[in-house]
Amino acid sequence: MTLKVVSTTGCNGGTCPTVYETESGDFIVQGFVVEDSGTMGEIGVVPAGESIVRVPRQLLSNLPHKE
Repeated sequence: MTLKVVSTTGCNGGTCPTVYETESGDFIVQGFVVEDSGTMGEIGVVPAGESIVRVPRQLLSNLPHKE
């Protein structure tokens, strides 16, 4: 799988929250794993194979807009 960085919070080397685009057009999000039981309780059931991650607002506001 080939990944292209489409947004990052300004860190280098993939050590900070980042959004990647795959060759098929899907996105992969690198963020902070949510482990807080209160937050997880609000979300509810998380299916096997999925994780909940927290990303800074700036990361999403840096996403390119396609027209």
